[in-house]
Amino acid sequence: MSSLAFIGGIHGVGKGTICKEICSQTDLIHITASEVLKWNEISDLKNKNVEDIEDTQDRLVKGLERVVEKGKRYLLDGHFCLFNSKGEVERVPMATFKKISPSILLVVTAPTKLVKER
Repeated sequence: MSSLAFIGGIHGVGKGTICKEICSQTDLIHITASEVLKWNEISDLKNKNVEDIEDTQDRLVKGLERVVEKGKRYLLDGHFCLFNSKGEVERVPMATFKKISPSILLVVTAPTKLVKER
Protein backbone atom coordinates (compact mmCIF):
# COMPACT_ATOMS: atom_id res chain seq x y z
CA MET A 1 0.00 0.00 0.00
CA SER A 2 2.68 2.50 -0.99
CA SER A 3 -0.04 5.11 -1.59
CA LEU A 4 -0.40 5.35 2.18
CA ALA A 5 1.45 7.52 4.70
CA PHE A 6 1.13 6.57 8.38
CA ILE A 7 0.98 9.18 11.13
CA GLY A 8 1.08 7.87 14.68
CA GLY A 9 1.12 9.10 18.24
CA ILE A 10 -0.58 8.62 21.58
CA HIS A 11 -4.26 9.29 22.21
CA GLY A 12 -4.90 13.04 22.42
CA VAL A 13 -1.63 14.18 20.84
CA GLY A 14 -3.36 15.89 17.90
CA LYS A 15 -3.00 13.40 15.06
CA GLY A 16 -6.47 14.09 13.73
CA THR A 17 -6.01 17.85 13.73
CA ILE A 18 -2.66 17.58 11.96
CA CYS A 19 -4.07 15.12 9.41
CA LYS A 20 -6.99 17.40 8.60
CA GLU A 21 -4.61 20.32 8.04
CA ILE A 22 -2.27 18.28 5.82
CA CYS A 23 -5.17 16.88 3.80
CA SER A 24 -6.69 20.34 3.33
CA GLN A 25 -3.50 21.38 1.56
CA THR A 26 -2.78 18.19 -0.42
CA ASP A 27 -4.57 15.48 -2.35
CA LEU A 28 -4.21 13.03 0.56
CA ILE A 29 -7.36 11.44 1.98
CA HIS A 30 -7.48 11.20 5.79
CA ILE A 31 -8.57 7.87 7.26
CA THR A 32 -8.23 6.71 10.84
CA ALA A 33 -7.35 3.24 12.03
CA SER A 34 -10.40 3.37 14.32
CA GLU A 35 -12.72 4.03 11.36
CA VAL A 36 -11.17 1.27 9.28
CA LEU A 37 -11.39 -1.15 12.21
CA LYS A 38 -14.95 -0.04 12.95
CA TRP A 39 -13.74 0.31 16.55
CA ASN A 40 -17.25 1.17 17.75
CA GLU A 41 -18.33 -2.34 16.70
CA ILE A 42 -15.59 -4.18 18.58
CA SER A 43 -15.05 -2.06 21.71
CA ASP A 44 -16.45 0.60 23.98
CA LEU A 45 -15.22 3.93 22.54
CA LYS A 46 -14.24 5.14 26.03
CA ASN A 47 -12.16 2.03 26.66
CA LYS A 48 -8.79 2.23 24.91
CA ASN A 49 -7.78 -1.32 25.89
CA VAL A 50 -7.44 -3.84 23.07
CA GLU A 51 -8.39 -7.43 23.89
CA ASP A 52 -6.31 -9.06 21.12
CA ILE A 53 -3.84 -6.66 19.51
CA GLU A 54 -2.66 -9.06 16.81
CA ASP A 55 -6.23 -9.87 15.74
CA THR A 56 -7.17 -6.20 15.76
CA GLN A 57 -4.19 -5.33 13.56
CA ASP A 58 -5.09 -8.12 11.12
CA ARG A 59 -8.56 -6.57 10.97
CA LEU A 60 -6.95 -3.20 10.21
CA VAL A 61 -4.90 -4.62 7.33
CA LYS A 62 -7.94 -6.37 5.83
CA GLY A 63 -10.01 -3.21 6.26
CA LEU A 64 -7.40 -1.13 4.46
CA GLU A 65 -7.44 -3.59 1.57
CA ARG A 66 -11.17 -2.86 1.23
CA VAL A 67 -11.01 0.92 1.74
CA VAL A 68 -7.88 2.00 -0.14
CA GLU A 69 -8.52 2.66 -3.83
CA LYS A 70 -5.82 2.47 -6.48
CA GLY A 71 -4.70 5.84 -7.78
CA LYS A 72 -5.60 7.66 -4.54
CA ARG A 73 -3.24 8.67 -1.75
CA TYR A 74 -4.05 8.31 1.92
CA LEU A 75 -2.91 9.57 5.30
CA LEU A 76 -3.66 6.91 7.94
CA ASP A 77 -3.87 8.11 11.52
CA GLY A 78 -3.12 5.37 14.06
CA HIS A 79 -0.84 4.16 16.82
CA PHE A 80 2.57 2.56 17.26
CA CYS A 81 1.57 1.21 20.69
CA LEU A 82 -1.78 0.22 22.20
CA PHE A 83 -3.10 -0.66 25.64
CA ASN A 84 -3.53 -4.44 25.90
CA SER A 85 -6.40 -6.09 27.80
CA LYS A 86 -4.52 -5.55 31.09
CA GLY A 87 -4.10 -1.82 30.39
CA GLU A 88 -0.37 -2.24 29.71
CA VAL A 89 1.34 -0.49 26.80
CA GLU A 90 2.19 -2.95 24.02
CA ARG A 91 3.84 -2.28 20.67
CA VAL A 92 1.85 -2.80 17.51
CA PRO A 93 3.51 -5.79 15.81
CA MET A 94 6.10 -4.87 13.18
CA ALA A 95 4.27 -7.27 10.85
CA THR A 96 1.38 -4.79 10.73
CA PHE A 97 3.59 -2.08 9.29
CA LYS A 98 5.20 -4.52 6.87
CA LYS A 99 1.74 -5.50 5.58
CA ILE A 100 0.56 -1.90 5.36
CA SER A 101 3.87 -0.91 3.76
CA PRO A 102 3.49 2.85 4.23
CA SER A 103 5.56 5.18 2.08
CA ILE A 104 6.47 7.13 5.22
CA LEU A 105 6.01 6.85 8.99
CA LEU A 106 5.43 10.08 10.92
CA VAL A 107 5.36 10.52 14.70
CA VAL A 108 3.34 13.29 16.38
CA THR A 109 4.47 14.45 19.80
CA ALA A 110 3.21 17.08 22.21
CA PRO A 111 4.01 18.16 25.76
CA THR A 112 2.59 15.75 28.35
CA LYS A 113 0.66 18.56 30.04
CA LEU A 114 -1.17 19.39 26.79
CA VAL A 115 -2.05 15.74 26.08
CA LYS A 116 -3.30 15.31 29.65
CA GLU A 117 -5.56 18.38 29.27
CA ARG A 118 -7.07 16.92 26.10
